[in-house]
Amino acid sequence: MIVDAAIKDETGKVWTGRRHCYIIQDMVLKGVQPPITGEQGFVDEAGIFFDRTAAAALALREHQIERLRWPPLLYTEDLW
Repeated sequence: MIVDAAIKDETGKVWTGRRHCYIIQDMVLKGVQPPITGEQGFVDEAGIFFDRTAAAALALREHQIERLRWPPLLYTEDLW
């Protein structure tokens, strides 16, 4: 089940939060220099990172969304 939005930065660190824009704000506040170019995605309850495509498939399988959009990418607006 998807539990949070996430951004995986260039070092491989995964930052999490409710929405990607809030994560970017947090990263900047903690010293990450813009532009933020990490990969946007989501994490599950185990903290595993999923890109937007894999997260969409997981959310569909877990009944968090009713159908996939095209292209099949997950956005925070789809969940909450």
